[in-house]
Amino acid sequence: MKHSARSFLALLILVLLSACSGEPTRYLTYTIRAQNSEIWMLDTSNEKLLNLSNKSSDDFWQTWAPDGRYMAFTSDRSGNFDLWILDMKEEKVFNYTNSPEDDGWPAWSPDGKYIVYASNVEGTYDIWRMNSDGTNRINLTPGDGDDGLPAWSPDSQRIVFSSNRNGNYDLYIVSVNGGSLEQITSDEADDIMPAWSPDGKKIAFVSKRDGNSEIYLYDLATRGVTNLTRNPYNDETPAWYPDGSRILFVSERFDNQWDVYSMLPDGSEVRRLTHDELQEFHPLWRP
Repeated sequence: MKHSARSFLALLILVLLSACSGEPTRYLTYTIRAQNSEIWMLDTSNEKLLNLSNKSSDDFWQTWAPDGRYMAFTSDRSGNFDLWILDMKEEKVFNYTNSPEDDGWPAWSPDGKYIVYASNVEGTYDIWRMNSDGTNRINLTPGDGDDGLPAWSPDSQRIVFSSNRNGNYDLYIVSVNGGSLEQITSDEADDIMPAWSPDGKKIAFVSKRDGNSEIYLYDLATRGVTNLTRNPYNDETPAWYPDGSRILFVSERFDNQWDVYSMLPDGSEVRRLTHDELQEFHPLWRP
């Protein structure tokens, strides 16, 4: 589904006007995977769906600035993966990293100061931090192996990420200023896609340690790990509600169709949020 430039602009203006409502769980964004991946936004008040990236390239893995004006995302529209920014107010999209190497999978810090992302500009994939204006780029995790899928602690002081520097992919934590790494999971299965809870006490992540992709919860105080989804179908890309009351995720549990769901942090009260034939991935609420 493609919009003309005029209809897209009109829809975007409507979205921007209604965004002043201040509802933290009104606008649900996610990637739809079809012939190519594009980022869409669903207005849950009226079920209207808007294509935010609207390009023939692959656009995915969005993150929002805390004020909801800017959306950073990964795209190969310039030939390789770069970090791009959509300015919702000025209706402009621009290449933020513009590198001959691959950059992407961004996460905007809760205080709005930084963006972290994965880049292989020095050979292997590392976690890089830059100011939100694109300046002062620093490699936080130099070393062997590939690092990716970073996520911020709610106080913007630490970053959790997935790395295979010790064999398979496990979860590690690094300070906002870099330095030594803390490995928090160690399992024969890969642990990926971490998401830090708003209260800072737990980290949701994806693992196949029980056979298929499930959502798990890591308790930072007890170091205990709990399987939240426990079903024979694949569940991926957890993301917390802003108030920590629920967790978004995608699942193929209904007719092998990837849809967006939510659940309580203990895995109960699962709700299906999308009902269509599209393949959805990486859901996030827009601030």
